[in-house]
Amino acid sequence: MADQHFLVKRDGEDTYIFMIKDEDREKEIARMLAGDDNSYEALEHARSLLNTSLDREASKRHDGAALID
Repeated sequence: MADQHFLVKRDGEDTYIFMIKDEDREKEIARMLAGDDNSYEALEHARSLLNTSLDREASKRHDGAALID
């Protein structure tokens, strides 16, 4: 999963780009998954995806450190 998350919105001819973090990131992932960022199930799924990604990144750092020792 990406380290940064951007939301692109278009209003007529204008385009806006926002960097989103933390809880807003969870809500946006939930919205992309289910079309609804208020759904408990979609938010739980988004949190699960983010936590899995964080766990994998931590594991990679740990595995890399073990190889250096």
